[in-house]
Amino acid sequence: MLKRVIIVSCLVGLLAMPAFGGLSVKKIDIVVATGGSTSFNSMLDTLSWSHGAGGRLYYDDWSYVDFDDSTISVTMNSMTEMSGGTTRAHAKFDSGTFSATFSKTGFPAALVVSGNIDWYEEEETGVDTNALFGKGIFEPTAVTIDFGYFPTGTGWNYGADGKSGFHGLTTGISPTPLEDYNSDFTGDSLTLTIFADSADIPEPATMLLLGLGSVALLRRKK
Repeated sequence: MLKRVIIVSCLVGLLAMPAFGGLSVKKIDIVVATGGSTSFNSMLDTLSWSHGAGGRLYYDDWSYVDFDDSTISVTMNSMTEMSGGTTRAHAKFDSGTFSATFSKTGFPAALVVSGNIDWYEEEETGVDTNALFGKGIFEPTAVTIDFGYFPTGTGWNYGADGKSGFHGLTTGISPTPLEDYNSDFTGDSLTLTIFADSADIPEPATMLLLGLGSVALLRRKK
């Protein structure tokens, strides 16, 4: 796992990679999308993500393709406050819905993934009091791949449990610092990493490096 994470971190910083046309048929491994926003409604105990920026899809050999746009709609509820009197916000959400559409010019729905969230746990990173980081598991109920864009045979790599995982990194939190989830807050930058296999979710510290590296790369690209 450590070797794999190091490879991912290195890839995020590279610009020269194989062209899409030269890829063989592969399983989809992870998708990284950046931009978007976060909002939390304390009265409803509901965390929502919205999205409308670019993204990147990795194959199982860590080659990748870029998307021009992504539309993400995630709503999580049934929140349990876990801060426990500390000064670092920490909560867990026990249900929700997940929908993500990744687009390329000429392919408005190149990849669409939707499903139900089993759980998602989020807290301040400790590295930056203006950032929240979390990970969770969801069960895909529908995955659509446009084979006009992807090679026929490309598939979503479900884990043994039939579920997938995801990480969320939100920065630009207001108000900040956030000590708990007892008040409304927003975030102006979301990095979402979707894993096709829930068993492959790295630990938060290593994924934080991937998320920050992806943000930097896509911003430089724009």
